[in-house]
Amino acid sequence: MTLFNSLRVLPLLAIFLFSFIHGSHGYASWLKCYVELDETEVVMNHYIVPAHKADHEVVIEIQPEGYTDWVTSHIVYLEPTIESVKVRLQVPHALHDETVQYVVESTEGGLFADSNMCDGKRAYARDYDDEVVLKFNHDFHETHLELVAGWAMGHEEVRLTPRLKLERREERTEL
Repeated sequence: MTLFNSLRVLPLLAIFLFSFIHGSHGYASWLKCYVELDETEVVMNHYIVPAHKADHEVVIEIQPEGYTDWVTSHIVYLEPTIESVKVRLQVPHALHDETVQYVVESTEGGLFADSNMCDGKRAYARDYDDEVVLKFNHDFHETHLELVAGWAMGHEEVRLTPRLKLERREERTEL
C-alpha cells in the first residue's frame, strides 16, 4: 500500500472508531440491580451512607397525577383513583447548583414508566429535579409501597434518602 492510499484510509478509520464512543451516563444509570440500596453495599469504593448519617438532608418528593403541588412526607395517603405519581428529589438550597444524580427504587405495587432498570423497579435521573414516573399496579390497592433513593454528586459516596411510604386512602361509601 502506498503512502497516498494509507492517507485516504485514515479518515475512514477515524470515523469508524469514533462511532463507538458514547456519552457518559453517570453513576446512577450504572447502579445495577444486584447492588442493594442499603448501607452494607459498597459503591465507588465507599459504603452507602444511610440517610441519618448523610451530610445533607435530601428527601423524595412526589406529585400525584392531576395535582400541581409536590408532597414531601414520610407517609403519603393517596386517593384510590390516583394511578401514577411523579417522583424527584428535594435538596437543600446549598445543592441547587450541584449535579445530584439519583436512582429510586419501589417495592411491590408500582413500576417506573420508561425504565429499563430492574424490570421497572428502579429508575434514575441525572439531576435532582428531573422527574421519573411511578405507575401503580393492581397490587397497590391491597398493600402499601415504599420508595427509597440513592444519590450522589459526581464520583462521591452514595447516600440514601429516608424511605417514603405510600398508602391508599380507605374508599368510603356514602350511606
